[in-house]
Amino acid sequence: MAQGPKNPVTEAVDSCIVYWVAAGLPRAQIDQMAAELRAHLEQAVAAGKSVEAVIGGDVARFAEEWWRAVGRHQPRWQALVLAAQIVAAAVFITLLPAVWVHPVVAVEAAHLVQVLWMATGVWILFSPRLGARWLANSARERYGRLWVAVAAVTFVGMLVLSPAMPWVPEWVLLEIPRWQAVLVMVGCLVINGLAILRDPTRPRAPASLP
Repeated sequence: MAQGPKNPVTEAVDSCIVYWVAAGLPRAQIDQMAAELRAHLEQAVAAGKSVEAVIGGDVARFAEEWWRAVGRHQPRWQALVLAAQIVAAAVFITLLPAVWVHPVVAVEAAHLVQVLWMATGVWILFSPRLGARWLANSARERYGRLWVAVAAVTFVGMLVLSPAMPWVPEWVLLEIPRWQAVLVMVGCLVINGLAILRDPTRPRAPASLP
């Protein structure tokens, strides 16, 4: 079934929301800014203006300017939590194949490179200055393709750098039994779970009426 044309106001607001989420704004503030932006754009369209004439050619820049005019900045602790979440996820994904196969896990230099590679790729994909800007401007195909390309390079790089590949040097840093590796992975899951619970951008259930 063919889809109808997208509402340009909704598309613009959704793109700005993508940027504001990446910037770490609280969900209540995002919802308020989105509602104000939607009303502003609908008034402009009703007056005969196009959405592009209001927001310009760079949606991410417009979203950033709107945020800086009415929003508040991300606390420093929130950036640290996000960094810990990214690294923990990278460590979990890197250890998973080894724990699944071997009773003793050899932690190699390649594992550290994998963690660094994946953490860097994910940071780029969701950074307000990089990936979030590309996503917000993804209506222009070259930005969408750029985001997909970085995601693909991150995933392929994880495979290419795997210690299981024959061309990767076997530099063992330490060996730990499987149960210790599992404990590390559980710790990574706990970090991610706490980060998700503390994520201010996470949608909240509406308060129930008495």
